[in-house]
Amino acid sequence: MFSRYSFFIMTLLLIVGLFLLVGCYSQPSNKPDSNEQQSELDGKSKETSPEAYVLSLFKGDETSEANAKKIISTLPKLNWSLYEKQSNGGAMKLLTWLYERKCDNMDTKDITNILKATQGLDDAFAEQYANIVGKLCYNNLERFIDALTTLEDKQTM
Repeated sequence: MFSRYSFFIMTLLLIVGLFLLVGCYSQPSNKPDSNEQQSELDGKSKETSPEAYVLSLFKGDETSEANAKKIISTLPKLNWSLYEKQSNGGAMKLLTWLYERKCDNMDTKDITNILKATQGLDDAFAEQYANIVGKLCYNNLERFIDALTTLEDKQTM
């Protein structure tokens, strides 16, 4: 009754659902306690957060290819909720930009970085992220599977 494509789509949806479940609910908090946070601020006041770094690079459709690579390499450290606050509602713009990027020639490392970018996803962000993961899988199946094999166990459960 189901065609081979229906089975593929159902499998893809299951994979995306598992990623969302892991990313939204199982990822440990990376927030330092207040003492650690204060000492980090004292010692590294000139260091920028991943959210501020991406915000400084992201220019929508005018983002250069070099900056796009830098943004994608920073995504695993990005907290989407913090980025949303710091960018005054720009998280969906960044997710939409990621979705609209041509991903046919995306390398395994970039796909891995996108798969790791699940911190702080919720509601519509998670839905858009699922669209990105689905598109990556559909357009780059071999590289997508290679990227999945590079994830740590805690990221795949």
